[in-house]
Formats: sequence, C-alpha cells, structure tokens
Amino acid sequence: MKKAREFSKNYLESCAKFHEKYGVADVSFEYDEDRLYVYIYTERLYLKSVGIKDVESYDKFLFGDPEVMKTMSSGNKWSKEQITERLGLWEVRWKTGSPFAALKVSLQEKDGIIGNVCMGSSEEKFSSELSYIIAKSLWGKGYATEAVGSVLFDYAQRIVESDKNHSVPAQGEFQRIIATALEQNNPASNKILENMDFTLYKTAEKFGAMRNFYELNIVEKYEVQNIGNIQEHN
Repeated sequence: MKKAREFSKNYLESCAKFHEKYGVADVSFEYDEDRLYVYIYTERLYLKSVGIKDVESYDKFLFGDPEVMKTMSSGNKWSKEQITERLGLWEVRWKTGSPFAALKVSLQEKDGIIGNVCMGSSEEKFSSELSYIIAKSLWGKGYATEAVGSVLFDYAQRIVESDKNHSVPAQGEFQRIIATALEQNNPASNKILENMDFTLYKTAEKFGAMRNFYELNIVEKYEVQNIGNIQEHN
C-alpha cells in the first residue's frame, strides 16, 4: 500500500511565514472535458493557465524581450517560433490534465500579461522545476515574489491535497521543487529563492553559465516506484 504523503514541517513553516505577509491565495481547478484550468488570485495578481493564444504577449513583453531573457536559459531572447512551440507544449499538458505547466501572470485591475510562472516537470526524480519571469517595466515592485509565493505555498499545496483525493492527478509523486539562478549577475532571483526558504544544494554549469541550484522540500521524503510523467523536460 502506498504511504500517504505528509507536508514537511519546514514547508508548512515557510507557508505560514509567506501567508502572514502576503495572505493566502485563492486557488481553483476547473475541468472542461479532460483539460485542466487553474486560477490563482493573490492580493494584486491573477494567474491563469497559459495557452497558445498568448504567443503575441509573450513575444512582446517576456520571452521576446532581450533584457528580460538575459538571465533565463541561454541568455538570449526567443524567436516567435520557439515561443509558440513552448506555449504549445504547456497547452498540451493542460489539455491532458497535468498540473505541471505554466501560468500567465496579470494585474487584477488591468488587462494584459506581465509575467509567467512555471512549476514544470524535471529531469531530477520526484521534483518539479520552478521558473519565473516578469516584464521589465514592472521589475522592483514585488510582483515576482507574490506570484512565485502563491505557486509555491498555495498551488503546490493544493496539488498534493487534491492528488490525495484523486481530484487532480499529479502524474507522479513529487516531493520537492527545484529552481536555478545565475551564480553571478542575478542577485534578485537568488534573493527571492532564499527568502522563500529554498536551500542551495549545488552550483554547476547549465546553459553555458554557472548557476546555483536550490530545492524546497514539499513533503516528507520517501521512495515510490512510479514517478510517471514528472521526469519530462520543462
């Protein structure tokens, strides 16, 4: 019999610390046939499952902006074809009911996309890989912290709880969230992850640059036999 997963003590303490400052986000899951729609409301932001129709906004404000992409992946902006391919991959995941995909970020009082947060799959066992990006015009306003925190401490928690009740299939037993940030020239991302109680567990080369690798354990660790689709690439 599979052992029931329990949240780690440190994770619950991190949730409480974040919620004390930012409040608890409203997270809801909806299905249209097999497609999963996710909605997250924070004090200032609105996060929703991304789709292929969002390519133009991602090209203009996020993945197509060279300044925004300096610290992401290879450090180069993406072509519209690359953006279309990635958003198409995430849309397929939502269509299959997987909760490990990307969420577009908007301001509650304004239309338009200002960021992206992805809690995707990972090559590392039992892990989900976090990535995030905010439009340059809105840097320094705390939106990244608010958006990322709602995914880490509300959305991830709901996935584990919903998987226990079989209402949202986690498609593999994930135990932790990992994230990377450039070792140099990206103090903001390192600070965000450290403030979220991520632990630095190694520094290694990725995408041609040295990066810090962080982890946040969600549940108490134990071994499982099948981790399903969670090992697919982000």
